[in-house]
Amino acid sequence: MDLDKVLSSTESAALRDKEIERILACHNKDFFAILDIPRDLEGVKKTYRKKSLLIHPDKSDHKQASIAFDKLKRAYDIAILEEESSEDPEIQRKIDEKKKLIDIYKYVGEKPVDTTRKEVYDILIKEDEEEEKEKQIQKHKEAQEQDHMESLKQQRQLKKEFDEKWEDQRESRVENWRNFVKKVEKKKKPKKKKVLA
Repeated sequence: MDLDKVLSSTESAALRDKEIERILACHNKDFFAILDIPRDLEGVKKTYRKKSLLIHPDKSDHKQASIAFDKLKRAYDIAILEEESSEDPEIQRKIDEKKKLIDIYKYVGEKPVDTTRKEVYDILIKEDEEEEKEKQIQKHKEAQEQDHMESLKQQRQLKKEFDEKWEDQRESRVENWRNFVKKVEKKKKPKKKKVLA
């Protein structure tokens, strides 16, 4: 009898670990794969309850059980959202994410589940890469803009310092000019007389 308990608990732990690994292997945005449900969202609440009890961090010794549990919870939160607009930007973002995933599944079409999920995973990975490239481009543009603004700020500072120095030397410049004018003798040109013809 003790052997049966040990075997049962070992089997249960192995099942938990396998499910946690399966969830961790899914793309974060593919809630169909995470919840392991069909595209029509049939039985989503029942499936979520069953899987959440199976992988709950309090019942599992797996190091990443809490990460898998959070991933499952997020997937469920998105799956149960209605596809209508929301005033809350966070909810609207999740609704848009759900619509986008459904569109990807429609694009991939009806194929065996493993093939479909692999193709969807590949599409989501490509989108993540493109998103990352866009972020890098945006960061580069922001850095360039910041450098440009810093350069303008330095130019304004230099101009201000030059203007202040110029103004401070005004008296000295005026005095130098007056001294120069006194030293230079202006020659007067003789006036030409008009000759009457």
